[in-house]
Amino acid sequence: MMLLLLAVAVPACAGCHPAEAKSHASTPMMQALMPARDSSVLRDNPELRTRRGVYEWTLRSSGGDPVYSVSDGKQTVTAKLRWAFGFGVLGQTFVYEKDGALYESTMSYYAATKGLDYTPGHVDRPQRNIEEAAGRLIDPAEVRRCFGCHSTGSAEPVNTGVQCSHCHADTAQHAVSLSKVTKLRQSSSEEISGLCGACHRTWEDIATNGPKDINNVRFQPYRLANSKCYDAEDRRISCTACHEPHTPASHVTAGYDAKCLACHTQGNPAQGNRAQGNVCKVGKRDCVTCHMPKTAIPGIHFGFTDHWIRVVRPGETYPQ
Repeated sequence: MMLLLLAVAVPACAGCHPAEAKSHASTPMMQALMPARDSSVLRDNPELRTRRGVYEWTLRSSGGDPVYSVSDGKQTVTAKLRWAFGFGVLGQTFVYEKDGALYESTMSYYAATKGLDYTPGHVDRPQRNIEEAAGRLIDPAEVRRCFGCHSTGSAEPVNTGVQCSHCHADTAQHAVSLSKVTKLRQSSSEEISGLCGACHRTWEDIATNGPKDINNVRFQPYRLANSKCYDAEDRRISCTACHEPHTPASHVTAGYDAKCLACHTQGNPAQGNRAQGNVCKVGKRDCVTCHMPKTAIPGIHFGFTDHWIRVVRPGETYPQ
């Protein structure tokens, strides 16, 4: 199963929307998928190696396609890595091809440890032989889902990265005739959650299919919808109220205070008839550090911001 990937540095929309196209090019979304040979992670780490039990995994990159190999001391399985998933902030997961099928590598790179560790979902997967130790076969339906969220287009050729048309409908017709496209800033919080949740998982996705444990902290639309302050119509609590999708997410916690105070304010005439939240009695800044705590998933070496906005109690169990 071959997918032809096109690396498009500047989307066609850039001619009329240069500012958005320029800033979007540096976002993790735009770099969510790339040919493995273009991975800066592999370029900066020409040899990565780790051992678990009898198996040793090695990734070597010295020009051309990086080579992935697994050995038990008697046999060795070797394959060229084709694609790298993820921008590298958390890490990268790799996909290789064998006999026309795609496989997810057992080991991924993690930025926090600057080394290899089990890909999520692989730690308990059987390794009864060297082929199973190498990776997991990805079925065609999952291939479409993976590439559908990390790239743009579901048929060959696939444009790498999450480009304009992934979120903005009818961009091709708009580019030709300048016809109107839906302005996402006018969408309700529920509509935006549905759009972002197509890849980041909606409330319905997780409520129906899980996971119902700490692993669902990664799925922001689900977590956000559980918040007491979530309102399906109020755009002040939508994903795009806090995150400008054309730029990388800010990690300056105080920068989000104004977003919180758009609702949690007292006696502000500018609010008019809009709903107001209670004012925090403890802190006046860095709201997200208390009310959206970082939660680490075991084995992933990364703390995810929990989008279930709440008053966090000491020693409380993780809310599902």
